[in-house]
This record gives sequence, C-alpha cells and structure tokens, in this order.
Amino acid sequence: MSRWTFWDLPGWHEDERLRSFYKHAFSPFAYYEMDRYKGGATEGSAYSERLRVSMEHLLEHRPATIDNWLALSGTQYYSEDELYGYLAEVYAYFFEGVEHQPMPPDPERLPPSDDPRFWSDWVVTEVEYLDDEEDEK
Repeated sequence: MSRWTFWDLPGWHEDERLRSFYKHAFSPFAYYEMDRYKGGATEGSAYSERLRVSMEHLLEHRPATIDNWLALSGTQYYSEDELYGYLAEVYAYFFEGVEHQPMPPDPERLPPSDDPRFWSDWVVTEVEYLDDEEDEK
C-alpha cells in the first residue's frame, strides 16, 4: 500500500487555488484571513465546490496524518483528533452556517506529555516528506 499524499485528494491536481488554500489556511496565522477564505469557499465557483468535496473527503476518510499536515502547512497538530476536529470546525464555519470562526491550535502550546518525539523529529519528517512529494509530481 502506498503512502497517502495530498496529491490523492480530490481536486488537488486540477486546482492551484485549492493547493494554496490547504498550504496556507491551516497555519496558526491564518485565523486573521479566515473570512477571506470563507468568501472563496462560498462563492459558488468550481473552486468552492472542489474545496467542499475535498474537505468532506478528508473528514469522511481521515487519510492525512499529522505529519502530512506539518509538511504541507508547517502547522503542528499533536493528534489526528486535534487535526480533524479543527478541520471539522473550519468546514462548519464555511458550509454549515456556524457564525464564529474556529480558533486554530496555539502554536505556543506544549506537546502532550505522552508524546515521545523531540521537536527536531518533526523537522526531519517535514523535509523527508516534501522531498517525497516532489518526486510524485
């Protein structure tokens, strides 16, 4: 079985705007841009449909790991539940009429005490993953 990458996400190949969204919209600093992202998500375009379908795919199948997200966006999630919980909140804000935008995980928060990895393990994973993704293009 091959390892999942974002290139497996519906719409990823067809839409540079979709790729840019996932790369930038999940950084801790994107909170200040979330209204702009919501405007694009609800504009009724082919992009907004691809975004909705791709988010539904992610939420239904949960194929991405926290390492995938770190490599793509530079954002550290400490568990897949944290990652997909935030993704579900963004989806609800964009497509289900939730009025208040979700708050991304605090980048200054401490890792869970049961996480045996050291911070540099995340950096090595990111570099290796980005190299692999370039090979798949």
